[in-house]
Amino acid sequence: MSFEKIEIRKKSSYVVDQILEAIKDGEYEIGSKLPAEREIAEKMDVSRTSVREAFIELRLSDIIESKTGDGTYVNKIPDAPNGESLQSKGGELNHFEVLTARKEIESCIAKQALINMNEEDLSKIKEKIGQMEEAYRDGNFQDYLELQWNFHELLAQATHNEAFVIISDFLLGQMKKGTWKKFNEKYHSSLDKTRKSFEDHYSIFVALKNSDEDKLLERIKKHFANIRERLDI
Repeated sequence: MSFEKIEIRKKSSYVVDQILEAIKDGEYEIGSKLPAEREIAEKMDVSRTSVREAFIELRLSDIIESKTGDGTYVNKIPDAPNGESLQSKGGELNHFEVLTARKEIESCIAKQALINMNEEDLSKIKEKIGQMEEAYRDGNFQDYLELQWNFHELLAQATHNEAFVIISDFLLGQMKKGTWKKFNEKYHSSLDKTRKSFEDHYSIFVALKNSDEDKLLERIKKHFANIRERLDI
């Protein structure tokens, strides 16, 4: 007989699969409201954290949408084949884990950049900030998005630590494809939303320029808190 590799998966992956199955089976149609996180957690005998992570995956894939103060609704019927996890499509990692890893790594990168950067590094980051501001004010949202990635790449390079650069490039690569790519393109599609993103990055630059470690880490933390808020996490 042939043997198959046993896949170790997080509980949130199984929650995603069951919700997808219920939607595809017609139990929940487009526009219908899903049960609350607590109810799903109790029925599946998992933690609310697992359900919350599953909701993040489904929101990023545009399958569900949350309405503040109202609940979570089915937005579209999934087209992934049965048994195919959203988290494994196109080599993507778990979106919640990628975001968490980026938050922790970015804080370390910022601290190291503060210690090791030189005037040329700071000048490059300042120039990138200027390009980002010009792009968003001109409504060139796709250009802005690419410049935003460049900002984070320059921040990693300012550490003068190749390991940080490699790790940062890998995590940014995850953000540039699949469902993360769709989310970023969807979010950076209006002047107001892109302005908020720019303000986050500008405040990081100012703290870096002022060599203010406490403020820098505070702004990094706030930046990722704002991303979580956009995802309604």
